[in-house]
Amino acid sequence: NETYAFVKQLDPAWTIPLHQANVNVNSTCNANWTTWTMNFFREGGGCANTGVIGDVMAHEFGHGIQHSLLGSQGGEGLGEGNGDITGTLMTLDSVIGRGFYLNQCASGIRDCENALRYPGDVVGQEIHNAGRVICGFNWDTWQALQLTMGPAAARTYVAQLWHYSRKIIRPTNQPAQVLAYFVTDDDDG
Repeated sequence: NETYAFVKQLDPAWTIPLHQANVNVNSTCNANWTTWTMNFFREGGGCANTGVIGDVMAHEFGHGIQHSLLGSQGGEGLGEGNGDITGTLMTLDSVIGRGFYLNQCASGIRDCENALRYPGDVVGQEIHNAGRVICGFNWDTWQALQLTMGPAAARTYVAQLWHYSRKIIRPTNQPAQVLAYFVTDDDDG
């Protein structure tokens, strides 16, 4: 609900179908999204219940946001990267899934503050790993904007770039999404 309200505040005209959330799914160490359904797995196998980790929940809803804007997840790990961006915008933390591993509350499963680069860390990589590049781009953009705008205004602005670059330009790979941020930001030709 918080993630939905956040995006709706950015774009009151945006719509998305109601999602079903299945909790305590009889498996462990994962969560997933299928069209308009989120599945959160029970605790076990050394992993926490993913239905109680806020940014994991936001990440899965982020797949729905991506699908609502593009009609798909896109290529090159875009769905995973934009899911992670959704999580970072909700927690204001670069680390996705803190507490995912039991008794390791400080660590997570991915970090958007990274030095990964396109194409080497994207092309041919597993989609969750590839997605860390676009999430890193968004995180770096957000950090840079904070220097001139302050944290709250920078969060809103980077979220607007993230959302409208996908809504208007509909990028299906990572270079296209980066370019879309610049095109969306352009106000002087």
